[in-house]
Amino acid sequence: MKDYSITSPELLLNCFKRLVPVPSIIVIASKGETKKLAELTNASEVVWGFDPLYVGKVETKKIGLVPQESGASATAFLVEHLIACGAKVVLFSTALGAFQPYMKPGDFVIPSKIVIGEGTSRYYYPRIKVIRPDPKIVKILKEACSKIGVKPFIGSVWNTDAIYREMRSQIEKLQAQGVLGVEMESSATFTVAKFRGIKAASLLVVSDSLANFKWELYFLNDEYLKSHLETSHKIILEALKLLTRDDDVTID
Repeated sequence: MKDYSITSPELLLNCFKRLVPVPSIIVIASKGETKKLAELTNASEVVWGFDPLYVGKVETKKIGLVPQESGASATAFLVEHLIACGAKVVLFSTALGAFQPYMKPGDFVIPSKIVIGEGTSRYYYPRIKVIRPDPKIVKILKEACSKIGVKPFIGSVWNTDAIYREMRSQIEKLQAQGVLGVEMESSATFTVAKFRGIKAASLLVVSDSLANFKWELYFLNDEYLKSHLETSHKIILEALKLLTRDDDVTID
């Protein structure tokens, strides 16, 4: 007999009467970014799932905004629910710890692939070591960056679910391989998206660095704050405009 999962997001959402439609295009971002995007898209909060969901409009098309969860398993839980309710495209925005010494606070990164170091993705694809975003959405993010005047780094990123166990030996190895940095959620987002047949990609901003094998924190740095609070939502908004004009993307 073919193996299958006994549990499902649909069953859980139905149990709590939360299996309700969401927009086809979803942005998962920090609380600050979500708040700003909600203002710019005249979004209002709606009852859905177990997380806040704001529904706004970009060029007459509905888009959904959800504050991010921390870590791979919580992110997979969130993305599963969104897909069960109708999400077709997920744009994820979060912070990145840089591995390369030439990367500066506030630099933007668009991952072309994620080296999986977290455990959640392996329950979807046991043998997978690398997961890639949807190339079409990556192209749209690049174009959005260009429109805003931002030149992002494009390359591989490592994901982990143990934030305080980023070992020097592993960082040295990944750095030598040209990996740009580390974060915690994109691999699970891409893996669930691939498994469920939807599109996903990420926009990251350098918030700290491990490049010199010490933890340099930029969370209060002016350049990081400018990128995080003033620029990232502009890039996302441009990407949303491009997505809503794309005939290959299913939208409301």
